[in-house]
Amino acid sequence: MTKIFIFSCALISMLSSCGLQYEPQTPPEDRQLQRQRVIESKIKSEFEPQKKRYRSIAFGKTTTIKPVSFIKLDSLFEQKYQLEQTGRRSKELDEKIGIQRLVCQTDTNEILYMEEHVFSLETDTSAEVLSGNFALNIKNEIRQVEFTNAYTIPANLVSIYGYYVLNESFMFFSEQPAQEEVEFYQYYKAQAGNLFGYQKEQFIVNTLKLMKLARSNRSLEKQLFLRELTKTEVHGVSTNYESAVFNRLDQFSNAKNEVDYYLVDYQFVERVSDIKTELRRYILKFDPYLMLISKEKL
Repeated sequence: MTKIFIFSCALISMLSSCGLQYEPQTPPEDRQLQRQRVIESKIKSEFEPQKKRYRSIAFGKTTTIKPVSFIKLDSLFEQKYQLEQTGRRSKELDEKIGIQRLVCQTDTNEILYMEEHVFSLETDTSAEVLSGNFALNIKNEIRQVEFTNAYTIPANLVSIYGYYVLNESFMFFSEQPAQEEVEFYQYYKAQAGNLFGYQKEQFIVNTLKLMKLARSNRSLEKQLFLRELTKTEVHGVSTNYESAVFNRLDQFSNAKNEVDYYLVDYQFVERVSDIKTELRRYILKFDPYLMLISKEKL
């Protein structure tokens, strides 16, 4: 360890005496962070004129995209490494590496660094949440952009979408989800994978609403969900009702003992004037994922 340190110091001293300056290499983590800042700045500047607020939600892992010539050079070096592990060398292989290095030097194709990014573009009431792949060169210039997912959701669900896309805990102050949250993700994301277009978008919005309810109540209890969803479907944001009663909260199963649907019998007293009230009653059906199937006023 001491010899290596002395050698390094001597090397730096020699470079300095020759008029060369030692420049420390930027760690990979810092280069990744620089690319992320470039992406964020670009998106923000692109959509500001449209009065859309950009919010960065998450970045994935970096993927390096190499031209074919560089991939071939990597393969030759791998062969050389495997050979040297057995104590052997190959002059022919060294010549191939030399030639391939020259090919790489004249290759006009760039090495690109692909950054996966999830973000939102928000207005006062709604938000577009997008997932995209951004490819940058060594100079941090954006060369390619490919969007993989795009959904429109209520603006108040954007933070919940952040938990959803990262599979993080949405009920507790922890990145690692509890077992019941893991099972929730598995159940709902498996179904989302079977859907497309607007149907998938609506399903994800409903999933996010359930997650928000679970976060507020620290619970994934089905009856809690059914009560809150029913009130929202019947009343919206109105509070002009009294004496809410759930006459039934039933689960119906099929022949395979799988959940077929949930039925809710709900009634309340609505104030129609200062001196008059009327009894209202609704029957609602929800599918196994708690998506509304029907709402009937009796």
